[in-house]
Amino acid sequence: MKKYLPAVISSIIFLAIGYFVGGQQGYEKRDREQRFKTTDELKAELKERERDNILNLIESNGEINRRDEGGLFRVDYVHYLKGTINNNAAAATIKDIKFRVDYLSKTSSKVGSEEVTIYEFIKPGRSFEFKEKVSWPTDAESFTLTLVETKVE
Repeated sequence: MKKYLPAVISSIIFLAIGYFVGGQQGYEKRDREQRFKTTDELKAELKERERDNILNLIESNGEINRRDEGGLFRVDYVHYLKGTINNNAAAATIKDIKFRVDYLSKTSSKVGSEEVTIYEFIKPGRSFEFKEKVSWPTDAESFTLTLVETKVE
């Protein structure tokens, strides 16, 4: 037992030294890689991160307005969804923004639904105002607007 003790102790010491030296070298290598990335590489990395959670970076609001487009001798009401989309991303341009409009009765029961897609490019940090025709059910009293999906360019 006594003849193995120096070998065990020296093995433990060398393992500890190797562990700490290797960890330090790994840290320095990662630091060098991060420090020497080009601007384009950093932008691509940021864009990829934003792509993963793009729905959290978009703000939108909307209202539905009724308008008489029947002319002089007849009444023809048409409903328009009008709102704003804000792209709060730093690098990702969004396009083809899809909303779901749920129409609710006065008891808050769902009486209808439709999807509206805004085919537009919205650059980072910009907003876009939209106006789309929708089909308002006769039993509806209110609506909810939900962002369903969008594509990142």
